[in-house]
Amino acid sequence: EILRCLVGSEMCIRDRFREESCRAADIIQRAAQPLAVPMELRGITLETAAGEECFTGDAAWSAEALGNVLKNCMEHAASYIRVSARETALFTEITVQDDGPGFRAEDLPRLFERFYRGKDAAPASVGIGLALARMVLSAQNGTIRADNACPGGALFTLRWYRSTV
Repeated sequence: EILRCLVGSEMCIRDRFREESCRAADIIQRAAQPLAVPMELRGITLETAAGEECFTGDAAWSAEALGNVLKNCMEHAASYIRVSARETALFTEITVQDDGPGFRAEDLPRLFERFYRGKDAAPASVGIGLALARMVLSAQNGTIRADNACPGGALFTLRWYRSTV
């Protein structure tokens, strides 16, 4: 069904989102749990820094989106992934940074396109994880962006905006 949504209209999942209070720390834990063993096998340490930051959204879909980002980072990280959260009057933000090679300049503008596979994509990648993450955030009044971190590695920024300030 997820694949059908990615091929079809973005609207097909939008109507299925719940509006509930989500703690960023819980979303991070839920997203990271299925990747704990693969990260350990690859020698990757997950470092998290999240407290009571909250947003309104769908916990399951938000964890799915973050999980896709974490999986991408896991496939390219050398030794660690850092996840942190912060809350402002306008949004709640989760950032994910790894110590991998980062993104090629030509891949950055297309990372969130359906079925796009970057030049350094994992062999089993079909190019839907980051597209799904973008759709989930977008449908929840949010955004996702990818950058190269300084001094190196990937940096993803996920934001859920408040509907009222």
